[in-house]
Amino acid sequence: MKKLVYSLLAVIIAATMIFAVTGCSGGADNPAGEVKTAGNLSVFVPEKWTLVPGTAGGIEDDNSLFLKESEDSTEYLWVQIQDKDAVKSSLDLNTEKDIEPITLDGVEWTGKVNMITAEKDGTVFLVAQYGYDFNDSLVQYILKSVKKA
Repeated sequence: MKKLVYSLLAVIIAATMIFAVTGCSGGADNPAGEVKTAGNLSVFVPEKWTLVPGTAGGIEDDNSLFLKESEDSTEYLWVQIQDKDAVKSSLDLNTEKDIEPITLDGVEWTGKVNMITAEKDGTVFLVAQYGYDFNDSLVQYILKSVKKA
């Protein structure tokens, strides 16, 4: 009887650990969520996250969007389509530390701790992060999904 109780307890603990690691949402390799479009951008939006269309001077900006875990969150990812000169200028003025390039699905993302850029199919993307890490598996899943709509 004692052996049966220990065996059941081991199974329960193992199951609990599996659900805790995967978050019951598909895991880091296949997180729950969906691809959404805002203006000229298409991006994966994790389940329970919010996509907010970008604005510039109070006017909706079709080349920019924000991803937030909640409406009132101060942490977010800011995804933009930019021209090469604007990206170079932004990175040159940025005083944050450079990061090692991150290659995702053959696309190289380069830049700073808080801002990276990549070119995909002739379109230049700039992604700024506030409260996230570009090495986080969920953030990288989002980066892989970024494309022009």
